[in-house]
Amino acid sequence: MMNFLSKTGKTEVLLCRTVIVLAVFAVFGCQTGDKTSLPYVAVVDGEKIFLTEFRDRLAMELSISRDSDVLKDERFSPLREEILQKLLNERMMLQRAKVLFITVNDKELDKKIDEIKKAFSEERFARFFSDDTMTYDVWRENQRRRMILEKLIEKEVNSKISVTDEEVGVYLKDHGQKNHFEKRIHVLQIFLYKKDRAELVLKRLKEGEDFGKVAKKESMSPEAAKGGDLGYISPGVMPEVVDKTIFSLPAGEISGVIKSPYGYHIFKVVERSDGENEDLSDLYEKTRENLLRAKEDAAYQRWMKSLREKADVKINHHVFNSKS
Repeated sequence: MMNFLSKTGKTEVLLCRTVIVLAVFAVFGCQTGDKTSLPYVAVVDGEKIFLTEFRDRLAMELSISRDSDVLKDERFSPLREEILQKLLNERMMLQRAKVLFITVNDKELDKKIDEIKKAFSEERFARFFSDDTMTYDVWRENQRRRMILEKLIEKEVNSKISVTDEEVGVYLKDHGQKNHFEKRIHVLQIFLYKKDRAELVLKRLKEGEDFGKVAKKESMSPEAAKGGDLGYISPGVMPEVVDKTIFSLPAGEISGVIKSPYGYHIFKVVERSDGENEDLSDLYEKTRENLLRAKEDAAYQRWMKSLREKADVKINHHVFNSKS
């Protein structure tokens, strides 16, 4: 099942996993204490979503995008609406999890956090909390909420979905086996938040420094520990601006600095595969995975729609539309 924060496709899943795993999983803001008198943007079944929560999420999305054009009204207004809808969906899901007594205890949470930490050096992990944007304790509780939602989706959606051998066979027969052998490339990545830093790193690579060694030292994404190795990827997994560049590079070549909504990337293509020599069993397994993903996505959308239809949602337009 795709990450609950985004149902828009493999791009978000991959980049959330490899680039911003520490930041984007925050579910609500870090405000604490009595908030009953604070302004709110919406109410879901009697539970308020406060303006502070909305602003925290907005600030997070803006920091991730690092795109000044998003502040223009024609893009900013849809972004604000999208964030509100995400918060509404998440609140409905958390309320559903309470009904089903779905929880995450400290032992489960500690195990998950230990897994996340393994992808980073201690110094790099600590750096995520060095600017006071979010404390470790707040981030930890956000991870708990995320895990609760993942458990909920697994119980209510994923566990009820399967793909049979017959379905795979019918799909391949109807669509033609040959068309489903994908072109793939094996790539390494260096990810950085600042453009000037990325340009300095690219200069070092052009001067002959080893890509893997530089990635281990400089890259801010989890696969840095493996020399920036993302493995094999297929077209459509990365953002379009990245796809166009890396799939045009020959093996052994290094890209320039590529800007995405997440920051700045440098890629090296290790190997290219045109798919012609792929094993038939691999094709069946890939087809099964694609069909399962499509079924899960459709089932999630139906499930989410049913939650919304049952929920009593009231938008406080006066506060939501306020410029303050």
